[in-house]
Amino acid sequence: MNIPNTPQTIIEQMSDDEKIEIWNGAWQRFFDIYHATLRVMVMNSFFRQQWYNVSNTVLDEVVADVAFTVLKIFSLKKYDKSKGKFRKLLLHISNLRTVDFIRRHQKSNLNVSLECDGIDYENILKDACADPAEELSAEEGNAFKNAMFYDVYNALRHTLDPRTCAAFEAIKLEGKKPKDVSEELGVSLNSVNNMVYRVVSKLKDAIKNTQNGKDF
Repeated sequence: MNIPNTPQTIIEQMSDDEKIEIWNGAWQRFFDIYHATLRVMVMNSFFRQQWYNVSNTVLDEVVADVAFTVLKIFSLKKYDKSKGKFRKLLLHISNLRTVDFIRRHQKSNLNVSLECDGIDYENILKDACADPAEELSAEEGNAFKNAMFYDVYNALRHTLDPRTCAAFEAIKLEGKKPKDVSEELGVSLNSVNNMVYRVVSKLKDAIKNTQNGKDF
């Protein structure tokens, strides 16, 4: 079986009309990978609305609302990467869904909402990128980059041999010292360094070539 040169990330799989049979699996992996990012965005959205003591239960509820909206956008095939960055879409929906929650519980008169004003799926990404004030914080940006990194790495992982993956994950993800990893794997330190370098090079190329590469 031929292995593709540019394995699809989760976002690309969810956008693929011709692979409906893997769509549901891709959606579950999307939620697993991007859940932490959505949680940070929703938490910060509440903070901007001066809700400072939000329970985990509430955060989980709003994160689920955000994820459902993203699911709806992809299921309707309304995601168009040419119209803006995916991270801006996630932030925009997080802000709107947070407002929805506050409206439901405070009957507040806040201006923007998906629930009360209706969802304009045709223009939601355009709207997300139109507001210059709606920018990711450093914390949100780092959370998104971490999620995207794991997304791309998971897409590449099956193209790498197990020992290379073990070396890369031990050093880059677990923080182990290269010397300790070389002893654990029974290979030279130079070999371990070359393994890590190969993975990093592949990641850089994959991120550059993925449809959401401009987000990174």
